Amino acid sequence: MSRIHLLFAGWLLSASLLSPTLSHAELRSQPDADLQAIDAMLRRPDADIDLADVKLDIDKRVEPRIDVAAVQRRLDTIVTDVLEMLPPAPTRHERFEALHAYLYRAGEWNGNRPWLRAADDPACQAIATKLLATHLVTRRGNCVSMAMLFAIVGQRLGLDVNLATAPQQLGVLYRDDAGVVRALDPTTGELTIEPVPPRGAMPVSALRPLTRHESVVLAAQLLLEHLSRLPGQEPRRAALAELLRLNDPRRIASQPAAPGSAAARIARREPAR
Repeated sequence: MSRIHLLFAGWLLSASLLSPTLSHAELRSQPDADLQAIDAMLRRPDADIDLADVKLDIDKRVEPRIDVAAVQRRLDTIVTDVLEMLPPAPTRHERFEALHAYLYRAGEWNGNRPWLRAADDPACQAIATKLLATHLVTRRGNCVSMAMLFAIVGQRLGLDVNLATAPQQLGVLYRDDAGVVRALDPTTGELTIEPVPPRGAMPVSALRPLTRHESVVLAAQLLLEHLSRLPGQEPRRAALAELLRLNDPRRIASQPAAPGSAAARIARREPAR
C-alpha cells in the first residue's frame, strides 16, 4: 500500500468519509475511463460545471475509497453554518466575510477549530493533503485543498469567487457588489485588495481568474501528479497530460502532443483511424 493510501486511511476511516472496502478489481486502474471522464468534464459549458463535483470526481480517481456523498453532505453543512452566521437579507460582502471568518478565525461557528495550513506540507506537494476529504476531516490543508474549499463554498453561497493562478501561485479572487476585487491567499486567509491597473497592464498580484473550464484542467493536475508517482503509468500520464494541454490555452500541463494519439483524437473530437 502506498504512503498516500496509508495516510488517507488513517485520517478518514474514523470520519465515515470512506466507502466500504473495495475489491482488488475495483481498485485496478481504468485508463480509458479516467481519460474519457476528464474529457467529458472539459466538454461541458462553463455554466454546467460544478467545481465540487469536478474536484470530488478527480479526488476519487486518486483515492477510490472516498465517500463522495459524505463529503458533499459535509460541504452542505458548512454552507448551512455560514448562513446561520448572517443577518436577514445579507449582502454579498456579508456572506463573503462570514465565510472568511468561518474558515480562518477560531470561534463558536467552527468549534474553535479553523482550517489551517498543514505544517508538514509548506511547499504544497503532498497529494493526500490536496484531497478535499482529507482537508475537511483534519482541517489541515495546502494551497490546493484550501483554495478549492473556499471557492466551492463561496460559489454555493452565490459569491463572485473564482480560483486564480499566477506562476508558482494558486489563489482565489473575489469581486464584491461595488466591483472591488480581493485576492485571497488560501493558506493564510490573508486578503489583498487588487488595485485597478492602468489600461493594458497586469494586476499587481498577477493572479488570473480561471473559468470553470480552466478549473477542470487545474483540478485534473492532481490525477496527473498521482500517475507520475506510480510505476508503469507513464503512458497514462502522458495521455492525460496531452489531453489537458490541448484543452488549456494557458498550458498548465506541458507535454508534447502526439499527433494521432487517443488523447489527441479525444481532445480534438477526431474519429480514430
